[in-house]
Amino acid sequence: MNITRRETEIINLLFQGLTNQEIGEKLHLSPLTPRNYLSQLLIKYEARNRTHLIVRYIAIRRQQHKSISPQLNTLRWNHT
Repeated sequence: MNITRRETEIINLLFQGLTNQEIGEKLHLSPLTPRNYLSQLLIKYEARNRTHLIVRYIAIRRQQHKSISPQLNTLRWNHT
């Protein structure tokens, strides 16, 4: 699956647990722009939500035998 460099940046920030607002601030984007990127990524990956998007992204990347984002190794799940 082909995704843009910006979409890859968005996914990598999702790995870090950032909110849409935090992603926008980090990438110097309008607050609504990350939401638009995420909506398109959800469609591309046929994902139901942000967590499902990450799971699908990892699964597809593994199938393609490409390296997974280094952030995956440091991913910490927040239990609230």
